[in-house]
Amino acid sequence: MTRGGETLVQKTYTLQDVAHKLQRPRTTLSNWYQTFRVYIPTIGNGRTKRFTDKAVDLFLLIKDLKDQNQPNEIIDQYLRETATEIIPDPEEESEPMMTSLVKGYEEIMNTLGAQNEFIKQQYLELQKLKEQNQETKKMLQEMASTRKEEIGQYQQMVSNMTEERREAEAKIAKRDQHLMDSLNELKNKKENQSWLKRIFS
Repeated sequence: MTRGGETLVQKTYTLQDVAHKLQRPRTTLSNWYQTFRVYIPTIGNGRTKRFTDKAVDLFLLIKDLKDQNQPNEIIDQYLRETATEIIPDPEEESEPMMTSLVKGYEEIMNTLGAQNEFIKQQYLELQKLKEQNQETKKMLQEMASTRKEEIGQYQQMVSNMTEERREAEAKIAKRDQHLMDSLNELKNKKENQSWLKRIFS
């Protein structure tokens, strides 16, 4: 670039320079770059990679949105509207993709583990209710000849327990459906992210 016969050199910055400007740790800037790298222009590759003034402006936008506790989806939308071009980084694309897949798998396994623990607890409670019902019926049979009024009260107790058991079973079914919906949503989200990356690759 020239101006009045004088060659102008575009000013660039290292990631540490940008971190100093934004007063954030370098590791934080590195994480932001890995997450939103397709929008952030750079010069060079690897250790020689440097960032332009436009990149600094985008990092500043990310910082402001992070300070507002905005989720990555909203930040991505802002960057998509602000960035002048999409700049995929083939050298670093595979690792973040694998990281994303691993994190997604871990989220699924954590969700399944929590749901399995919940189902286990519900099963134990149902078994306990079943034992209580059996004991209650036995007591009612022994007292049937002499304590008719108390029999009526225990019958009501059994009815309440049965209703609680039905509610517990319905709750398990609802949690199972919610789990399936969450897994499908996560799967669709991952597929959409993969589709977007292929478009902008």
